[in-house]
Amino acid sequence: MVLPDMYDETVNESQNVSAVTVHDAGPTLASPVHLQSKVLSSSTIWLEWKDPSVGDEPDTRYYNVHYRPLIISTDRPVTSAARRTLSVVVRAGHVVFYDLTPGTRYEFKVRTVKDAVASAFSQTIVNKTFETGTYIYSSTAIVSMDT
Repeated sequence: MVLPDMYDETVNESQNVSAVTVHDAGPTLASPVHLQSKVLSSSTIWLEWKDPSVGDEPDTRYYNVHYRPLIISTDRPVTSAARRTLSVVVRAGHVVFYDLTPGTRYEFKVRTVKDAVASAFSQTIVNKTFETGTYIYSSTAIVSMDT
């Protein structure tokens, strides 16, 4: 893979893993703030944040969201393999996570990336999916639809 000069590609041969490092190539970006999460069901969480560095002009920024499970529903620690950090990239200031494990606590953090410059990660936020069952979220109540 050919990358612009501001990137380094690192390959760990023993694990066959490739990683790209972003170098500080200019002004710093502010970390996202005001992270909020809403549990929508036993397998869905909505995450949103504010970006204090957004201007009026459209640009090429995106957000790198890291998340991982912390505790399974039986309150036993998750194995290290199951606890690996996952990552998604989005352009909006929010994302919905589907297919999460019921009754599990998840940790979320976000950083802004623009022109190959990444902000520091935001503070971490933690929320727990509902126990098994189907739930409907509304602004006034959460209704269980268990059968």
